[in-house]
Amino acid sequence: MVDVSYILPRTRKIGLVGRNGCGKSTLMNILAETYDREPTVYTGTVEVPRDVSVAFVEQEPLSPSDVTVGDALLGIQSTSQNNGGNSNSNSVYQIVRNYGQVCNALEFDDDAFNKASAAMDAADGWNVLTKADEISMRLQLDDLKDQSLSKLSGGERKRVAIGAALVQSPDVLLLDEPTNHLDLKAIRLLSDVIADEKKMTVLCITHDRSFLNEICDRIGNYGDFLIGKEARYANEDKVMSSRKKKLTRELAWMRKQPSGRQSKSKARQEAFHKLSAMTKPRRADTKIVLENDDRRLGTNILKMENVSLKFGDRVMLDDFSYDFNAGDTIGIVGGNGVGKSTFIKMACGRQEPDSGKITPGETVSFGVYDQMGIPLDDNCSVMDFVKQRVLARDGSTMAEAPSEVQKLLKQFQFPKERWVERIIRLSGGERRRLQLLSVLTQRPNFLILDEPTNDVDLDTLAALEEYLAEFNGVLVIISHDRYFVDKVTNHLFVFEGDGVVKDYLGSLTDYAECLVDDEKKK
Repeated sequence: MVDVSYILPRTRKIGLVGRNGCGKSTLMNILAETYDREPTVYTGTVEVPRDVSVAFVEQEPLSPSDVTVGDALLGIQSTSQNNGGNSNSNSVYQIVRNYGQVCNALEFDDDAFNKASAAMDAADGWNVLTKADEISMRLQLDDLKDQSLSKLSGGERKRVAIGAALVQSPDVLLLDEPTNHLDLKAIRLLSDVIADEKKMTVLCITHDRSFLNEICDRIGNYGDFLIGKEARYANEDKVMSSRKKKLTRELAWMRKQPSGRQSKSKARQEAFHKLSAMTKPRRADTKIVLENDDRRLGTNILKMENVSLKFGDRVMLDDFSYDFNAGDTIGIVGGNGVGKSTFIKMACGRQEPDSGKITPGETVSFGVYDQMGIPLDDNCSVMDFVKQRVLARDGSTMAEAPSEVQKLLKQFQFPKERWVERIIRLSGGERRRLQLLSVLTQRPNFLILDEPTNDVDLDTLAALEEYLAEFNGVLVIISHDRYFVDKVTNHLFVFEGDGVVKDYLGSLTDYAECLVDDEKKK
C-alpha cells in the first residue's frame, strides 16, 4: 500500500475490494486506530473531524469468557475494572448495564433503582438502552443476552460485534469481512440494518458480491464495479498502445545518442525512463489451472440411508437418505448450529451417525476444505509448505517437487517475493488460498468446501468458479454467498433445524427472497 489519498464522503456506503495481501485490512486498522495491540506503522496522516465517531468490527472479534452478550452489546470488553473498554463506572454504557442489573435483581431494591434511574437521566442512558434493545431485536440477539461470548458460534459472535458497533451510533462504521460465518438470514438482517442507517457512513471490506450489491449506494455496486473495470481496462489498452508507439520512437532516439550526452537532452532522457516504466503491462488475472487426473467415479459414489445423529438434546440429522450421483453439485444452507458442518463430517467418514448407514464407493477420493482451516506452521515458508504437500501426494518425487511447487504457487497467485515468506506474515486471504491449494492439488473426485468464500479475494473466487465449472466429480458446498452458490451448484440441501433437511431445486437467491417474504408476513 503506497501513497493512498482518499476522502470518505459522509453518509455513503462504500465497498473496499482488492487482492489478498494488498493492504485492505492494514488500511482499515490505520483508519480505526486499533492501538489495543501493536499499532500499524505508516507515514502520512489520517484526519478525523472532532465531531466524527468511528466504530470498527474486525474479521475475528474477541470472545472473552467473562463477558455476556448483553454486556458486549454495550461495548464492555471485560468485567474487570483493570481492563479496557467501557468498564469505567462513569461510562454511559456502564450506567446502562448497572440499571439493567438493578432491574433484573432477584430482590428489588427501591433505593438502588432510584439511584440507577437518576444516573440514567444524567447520562442520557435511555437513548443508549433503546438503541441496544432495537439492535438486539433486529439482529436476533435477545435470546443470547445472558450467554458468555466464548460459548457462541462464529456467526453469533460476529452478530454481537456488529451489534455492539451499531449501538454506539457511530458516524463512521468500518467493517472487515462482516458476512464471514453469518448465515443467510443474518446477512439479510445486516444489510437491512445498514440500509436503514441513513446518516451513517460505512466502509466495508467484503468479497460477498450479493452483499456488495445490497449495501453499496449510488457510488456503485459490484455490478457497476465490473462494468467500470472493463471500461478502465479498455481505456488503459488505448493509452498503452499510444505509449508504446511513443516509446518505440524515443528508444530509437536514445540509441542514436553519443556516449557523452549533452545537458539539453537530459530532460528527454528522464522522460524516456518514466515512459518505459509506465509502459509495463498490467498484472494479468491469474487463473487456477490444475491438471485433472480424471479419477474414475464408479457407479456407487456415496449412499446415505436413514441416517440420524444427536448431540445431547440437539437433533442434527433425522432419518436422512440420499444417493449421491456423478454430476451432483449441491449447496448446503441453513442457520448457525443446525448441523451443516456435522453433515459433511459424516459424509466423508469423520463422524459416525447414531443410526443408519453411510457407504462410500471404492473409487471415491475426498477433498475437504474446512472453514476452520488446517494446521499451519507459522514459521514454515510458503514454498516449504507447498513442497510438503506435493511430496505427500502419490507419484511425486523430490526431484519433481521444486518445479511443480513453483508452478502451483504461480497458479494460485503467489508472487515470487512471497514464496520465501513465513506463513505468519500472510494475510488471512492468502492463508485461505494456501489452504485451498493444499486441497485442490490432491485432485479429489468428491470435493467438499465449507465456507470457501470467506476472506478470499474476487480474483480467486472467479478462478475457483471457473475451476468448479469444469470439475467432473461430486461437489458439496456449505456457503451463504448467493452469487457463488448460484453459479456453481444445481440444487440445495436446506437445513431447517431439528434434523429436517429439504432438497430445494431453486437458486439460493430465490430461497433468500422467500425468507424475506416470510419475515414480512410476520
